[in-house]
Amino acid sequence: MPRLGLGLGLGSLIGRPSVGGGSVVPFSPTDLPNLWNWFSSDFGTFYDGVGLFPTEPNGINFANRVQYWENKAEIPDNEAAVKLKVGSENPLILYRNQTFREDLENTFGAVSDIIYQSFLVGGTGKVCFKPLTNGVWFIANVDTAGGVSFNTVIQSTGGDTTYPWQGTTWPSPPVLTVSKLNGYPAEQSTEDLRPTLVEQTINGTTYRNVFFQNGLFLSVHNNIALNSSLSIYVVGGFTTANSFGCIFGGTRKTTPPSPGVRNGLCITSGGKLALVKSLFVTSTLDDPAANGIIFGVINSNGTGTIGKQSESISVSEDLTGLGTLDQTNINSYIMGVLTSNTTNGNIYELLVYRDVHTVEQQNQVISYLNERYPFIN
Repeated sequence: MPRLGLGLGLGSLIGRPSVGGGSVVPFSPTDLPNLWNWFSSDFGTFYDGVGLFPTEPNGINFANRVQYWENKAEIPDNEAAVKLKVGSENPLILYRNQTFREDLENTFGAVSDIIYQSFLVGGTGKVCFKPLTNGVWFIANVDTAGGVSFNTVIQSTGGDTTYPWQGTTWPSPPVLTVSKLNGYPAEQSTEDLRPTLVEQTINGTTYRNVFFQNGLFLSVHNNIALNSSLSIYVVGGFTTANSFGCIFGGTRKTTPPSPGVRNGLCITSGGKLALVKSLFVTSTLDDPAANGIIFGVINSNGTGTIGKQSESISVSEDLTGLGTLDQTNINSYIMGVLTSNTTNGNIYELLVYRDVHTVEQQNQVISYLNERYPFIN
């Protein structure tokens, strides 16, 4: 039976004391060990070659389908780089660097603390920065011959965004994406199977989410054995499926159907939340049609915990009988699979740890997500 176990309410952010014993430092997902996947739709979700973010709010415009979703666990803010592609040119990687800060401010006035630039070859290169006076991102050519000079080639008009690849109105070209060497994004090479990036304004704040329907999915290619222990957290809403589907899990097949799913957090055809290791176990908890937090903790011994939080109510349930069969013939993990003929689901943020979280750790992550997405309370 369901149990009320998390005791979370609005504004219940769990932090940790500062070194000086005074203020509380907010919790970050990286504070817990073994963070494997961190997909946040406001960080690095893009369709390479068409544009970065949709203009249609309802997710129907297929031109805004997601080809890549960068893994923030692999690319923390201080290591993110801009991949710039203009026309038929080869992509150019711009890394964070403060080399030209003084020269930029002498020319453009005060700029933000984030500056991306290419390694200079022969005294020329490119720099991406944001002057504080107008709050939009610029891309400029740099020439160091006879002093440093800039030739602004393009600027966004999309307003103050955190990252340059989020600019909604970059003219085309260029195409800007987030990049890191040896990173592992979620991706979908088949056009017709790509989900859609959607913007929604809720209580005056605009949020981005990735919209899945009718078998659309992304693959996560940094393979982890299917007998691993996982703790999975998802912010989103999923409606009843005609056939069970996987929000996140491993697959032994290049392409689903979902009988290949192992080690995942799922929805059943009866509209219930479920966990699977090598065997499916259905909980008594309904899937959240409205936006909320869903979580699943999967232990390699075949036990687990599944739960959800929405409207300031937390419910969780312990499950047994998930199986312990090792599955070594995997292709990849998959995200957002709702199998054919199902209704809709969306994901705002997804966190996956290669660990079995205690109740205290569950509370930390869920409190963080509550703070990030206040509309779910």
